[in-house]
Amino acid sequence: MNSLHDSRRKKIEKFIVLNARTKQIQLIKFSEIIQSNFMPALLAMVKDGVRKSLEFLRGEFDTEEEFESYVQSNINSDLEIYPKSLWYSLFTQSYFFFENDLNELCKKLQQLKECNISLSDFNGKGISRARKYLTKVMEVDFASVETEWNKVTILQKIRNIISHRAGNLNNSNHEQVIRDYFKDRDEEMIDENGYILINQPIVVDAADTFREFWLGMNLELFYD
Repeated sequence: MNSLHDSRRKKIEKFIVLNARTKQIQLIKFSEIIQSNFMPALLAMVKDGVRKSLEFLRGEFDTEEEFESYVQSNINSDLEIYPKSLWYSLFTQSYFFFENDLNELCKKLQQLKECNISLSDFNGKGISRARKYLTKVMEVDFASVETEWNKVTILQKIRNIISHRAGNLNNSNHEQVIRDYFKDRDEEMIDENGYILINQPIVVDAADTFREFWLGMNLELFYD
Protein backbone atom coordinates (compact mmCIF):
# COMPACT_ATOMS: atom_id res chain seq x y z
CA MET A 1 0.00 0.00 0.00
CA ASN A 2 1.52 3.36 -1.03
CA SER A 3 1.86 6.34 1.28
CA LEU A 4 -1.20 8.07 -0.18
CA HIS A 5 -3.40 5.06 0.49
CA ASP A 6 -1.86 4.66 3.92
CA SER A 7 -2.63 8.27 4.74
CA ARG A 8 -6.20 7.80 3.56
CA ARG A 9 -6.55 4.65 5.63
CA LYS A 10 -5.48 6.45 8.78
CA LYS A 11 -7.89 9.28 8.15
CA ILE A 12 -10.77 6.91 7.52
CA GLU A 13 -9.97 4.78 10.56
CA LYS A 14 -9.80 7.86 12.76
CA PHE A 15 -13.08 9.18 11.45
CA ILE A 16 -15.05 5.95 11.45
CA VAL A 17 -13.63 3.49 13.94
CA LEU A 18 -12.61 6.05 16.54
CA ASN A 19 -15.08 8.89 16.12
CA ALA A 20 -18.27 7.01 15.18
CA ARG A 21 -17.66 4.09 17.52
CA THR A 22 -16.70 6.33 20.44
CA LYS A 23 -19.97 8.27 20.15
CA GLN A 24 -21.95 5.08 20.66
CA ILE A 25 -19.75 3.94 23.55
CA GLN A 26 -20.19 7.30 25.24
CA LEU A 27 -23.93 7.13 24.73
CA ILE A 28 -24.02 3.69 26.37
CA LYS A 29 -22.11 5.01 29.35
CA PHE A 30 -24.42 8.01 29.54
CA SER A 31 -27.46 5.73 29.53
CA GLU A 32 -25.97 3.78 32.45
CA ILE A 33 -25.53 7.01 34.42
CA ILE A 34 -29.11 8.01 33.68
CA GLN A 35 -30.46 4.62 34.73
CA SER A 36 -28.49 4.36 37.98
CA ASN A 37 -28.23 7.99 39.14
CA PHE A 38 -30.52 10.35 37.28
CA MET A 39 -33.67 8.24 36.85
CA PRO A 40 -34.37 7.72 40.57
CA ALA A 41 -33.92 11.45 41.14
CA LEU A 42 -36.17 12.27 38.17
CA LEU A 43 -38.96 10.04 39.47
CA ALA A 44 -38.72 11.64 42.91
CA MET A 45 -38.81 15.12 41.38
CA VAL A 46 -41.85 14.22 39.30
CA LYS A 47 -43.76 13.02 42.35
CA ASP A 48 -42.83 16.09 44.38
CA GLY A 49 -43.35 18.51 41.50
CA VAL A 50 -46.80 17.22 40.57
CA ARG A 51 -47.99 17.36 44.15
CA LYS A 52 -46.75 20.92 44.65
CA SER A 53 -48.12 22.13 41.31
CA LEU A 54 -51.61 20.82 42.14
CA GLU A 55 -51.76 22.06 45.71
CA PHE A 56 -53.75 25.14 44.68
CA LEU A 57 -56.61 22.85 43.60
CA ARG A 58 -57.04 21.21 46.99
CA GLY A 59 -60.02 23.43 47.88
CA GLU A 60 -61.85 22.45 44.71
CA PHE A 61 -62.44 18.89 45.93
CA ASP A 62 -65.15 17.83 48.36
CA THR A 63 -62.91 15.43 50.26
CA GLU A 64 -59.21 14.90 50.89
CA GLU A 65 -59.52 11.42 49.38
CA GLU A 66 -60.79 12.85 46.09
CA PHE A 67 -57.93 15.31 45.96
CA GLU A 68 -55.34 12.64 46.72
CA SER A 69 -56.81 10.39 44.05
CA TYR A 70 -56.55 13.22 41.53
CA VAL A 71 -52.95 13.95 42.51
CA GLN A 72 -51.97 10.30 42.31
CA SER A 73 -53.56 9.97 38.88
CA ASN A 74 -51.45 12.87 37.61
CA ILE A 75 -48.32 11.46 39.24
CA ASN A 76 -48.87 8.06 37.61
CA SER A 77 -49.35 9.71 34.22
CA ASP A 78 -46.19 11.81 34.50
CA LEU A 79 -44.18 8.85 35.81
CA GLU A 80 -44.86 7.23 32.44
CA ILE A 81 -44.41 10.32 30.26
CA TYR A 82 -41.08 11.70 31.49
CA PRO A 83 -38.98 8.50 31.57
CA LYS A 84 -40.44 7.44 28.20
CA SER A 85 -39.57 10.81 26.67
CA LEU A 86 -36.05 10.58 28.04
CA TRP A 87 -35.38 7.11 26.59
CA TYR A 88 -37.03 8.08 23.31
CA SER A 89 -34.64 11.01 23.10
CA LEU A 90 -31.56 8.91 23.82
CA PHE A 91 -32.59 6.23 21.34
CA THR A 92 -33.16 8.74 18.54
CA GLN A 93 -29.86 10.44 19.39
CA SER A 94 -28.02 7.14 18.97
CA TYR A 95 -29.66 6.66 15.58
CA PHE A 96 -28.88 10.25 14.59
CA PHE A 97 -25.19 9.68 15.38
CA PHE A 98 -25.16 6.64 13.12
CA GLU A 99 -26.97 8.25 10.20
CA ASN A 100 -24.89 11.41 10.41
CA ASP A 101 -21.61 9.46 10.56
CA LEU A 102 -22.66 7.35 7.57
CA ASN A 103 -23.39 10.50 5.57
CA GLU A 104 -20.10 12.02 6.66
CA LEU A 105 -18.32 8.87 5.49
CA CYS A 106 -19.76 9.40 2.02
CA LYS A 107 -18.53 12.98 1.98
CA LYS A 108 -15.12 12.03 3.35
CA LEU A 109 -14.61 9.31 0.76
CA GLN A 110 -15.69 11.63 -2.02
CA GLN A 111 -13.09 14.13 -0.86
CA LEU A 112 -10.30 11.60 -0.44
CA LYS A 113 -10.98 9.93 -3.79
CA GLU A 114 -11.53 13.29 -5.52
CA CYS A 115 -14.80 12.01 -6.96
CA ASN A 116 -17.14 14.38 -8.79
CA ILE A 117 -20.25 12.38 -7.82
CA SER A 118 -21.68 13.41 -4.46
CA LEU A 119 -24.21 11.95 -2.05
CA SER A 120 -26.69 14.69 -2.96
CA ASP A 121 -26.71 13.43 -6.56
CA PHE A 122 -28.65 10.36 -5.42
CA ASN A 123 -32.39 10.21 -4.85
CA GLY A 124 -33.75 9.22 -1.47
CA LYS A 125 -32.55 10.13 1.98
CA GLY A 126 -31.04 8.81 5.17
CA ILE A 127 -29.10 5.59 5.51
CA SER A 128 -30.61 4.00 2.38
CA ARG A 129 -29.24 6.77 0.18
CA ALA A 130 -25.87 6.59 1.95
CA ARG A 131 -25.62 2.86 1.35
CA LYS A 132 -26.56 3.31 -2.30
CA TYR A 133 -23.81 5.89 -2.70
CA LEU A 134 -21.20 3.78 -0.94
CA THR A 135 -21.97 0.65 -2.94
CA LYS A 136 -22.50 2.18 -6.39
CA VAL A 137 -19.91 4.96 -6.36
CA MET A 138 -17.32 3.90 -3.79
CA GLU A 139 -17.80 0.17 -4.43
CA VAL A 140 -17.97 -0.59 -0.73
CA ASP A 141 -19.04 -4.17 -0.01
CA PHE A 142 -21.44 -4.43 2.93
CA ALA A 143 -21.13 -8.23 3.14
CA SER A 144 -19.11 -8.09 6.36
CA VAL A 145 -21.80 -6.04 8.13
CA GLU A 146 -24.99 -7.36 6.51
CA THR A 147 -26.27 -8.80 9.78
CA GLU A 148 -25.75 -5.50 11.56
CA TRP A 149 -27.24 -3.58 8.64
CA ASN A 150 -30.44 -5.65 8.71
CA LYS A 151 -30.84 -4.80 12.37
CA VAL A 152 -30.06 -1.14 11.67
CA THR A 153 -32.96 -0.98 9.21
CA ILE A 154 -35.33 -2.17 11.95
CA LEU A 155 -33.94 0.44 14.33
CA GLN A 156 -34.58 2.98 11.59
CA LYS A 157 -38.24 1.94 11.47
CA ILE A 158 -38.51 2.24 15.25
CA ARG A 159 -36.91 5.67 15.12
CA ASN A 160 -39.38 6.79 12.45
CA ILE A 161 -42.34 5.57 14.50
CA ILE A 162 -41.04 7.55 17.48
CA SER A 163 -40.32 10.69 15.47
CA HIS A 164 -43.36 10.76 13.20
CA ARG A 165 -46.04 8.90 15.16
CA ALA A 166 -45.06 9.73 18.76
CA GLY A 167 -44.17 6.07 19.24
CA ASN A 168 -47.58 4.65 18.28
CA LEU A 169 -47.14 1.48 16.29
CA ASN A 170 -50.78 0.67 15.52
CA ASN A 171 -51.61 0.36 11.82
CA SER A 172 -48.14 1.41 10.70
CA ASN A 173 -46.55 -0.17 7.66
CA HIS A 174 -43.85 -1.76 9.81
CA GLU A 175 -45.95 -2.89 12.77
CA GLN A 176 -45.29 -6.61 12.42
CA VAL A 177 -41.55 -6.21 11.81
CA ILE A 178 -41.17 -4.14 14.95
CA ARG A 179 -43.38 -6.42 17.03
CA ASP A 180 -41.25 -9.38 15.92
CA TYR A 181 -38.10 -7.48 16.89
CA PHE A 182 -39.39 -6.99 20.44
CA LYS A 183 -41.12 -10.35 20.94
CA ASP A 184 -38.21 -12.14 22.67
CA ARG A 185 -37.60 -9.40 25.21
CA ASP A 186 -37.99 -10.16 28.91
CA GLU A 187 -40.17 -7.07 29.29
CA GLU A 188 -43.22 -6.02 27.30
CA MET A 189 -41.95 -3.33 24.93
CA ILE A 190 -45.29 -2.32 23.40
CA ASP A 191 -48.09 -1.18 25.68
CA GLU A 192 -51.79 -1.98 25.39
CA ASN A 193 -52.37 1.14 23.29
CA GLY A 194 -49.67 0.24 20.78
CA TYR A 195 -46.98 2.64 22.01
CA ILE A 196 -43.35 1.51 21.89
CA LEU A 197 -41.71 1.42 25.31
CA ILE A 198 -38.02 2.23 25.04
CA ASN A 199 -35.85 1.54 28.08
CA GLN A 200 -32.15 1.56 28.89
CA PRO A 201 -31.44 -1.98 27.59
CA ILE A 202 -33.03 -1.09 24.25
CA VAL A 203 -30.89 2.05 24.00
CA VAL A 204 -27.77 0.02 24.78
CA ASP A 205 -28.73 -2.65 22.26
CA ALA A 206 -29.21 -0.03 19.54
CA ALA A 207 -25.91 1.71 20.29
CA ASP A 208 -24.15 -1.67 20.36
CA THR A 209 -25.56 -2.48 16.94
CA PHE A 210 -24.24 0.76 15.49
CA ARG A 211 -20.88 0.23 17.19
CA GLU A 212 -20.62 -3.32 15.84
CA PHE A 213 -21.41 -2.07 12.36
CA TRP A 214 -18.41 0.24 12.41
CA LEU A 215 -16.21 -2.44 13.89
CA GLY A 216 -17.28 -4.95 11.25
CA MET A 217 -16.86 -2.69 8.24
CA ASN A 218 -13.75 -3.77 6.36
CA LEU A 219 -11.92 -0.48 5.77
CA GLU A 220 -9.65 -2.02 3.17
CA LEU A 221 -12.67 -2.26 0.88
CA PHE A 222 -12.63 1.50 0.53
CA TYR A 223 -9.49 1.38 -1.60
CA ASP A 224 -8.56 0.22 -5.06
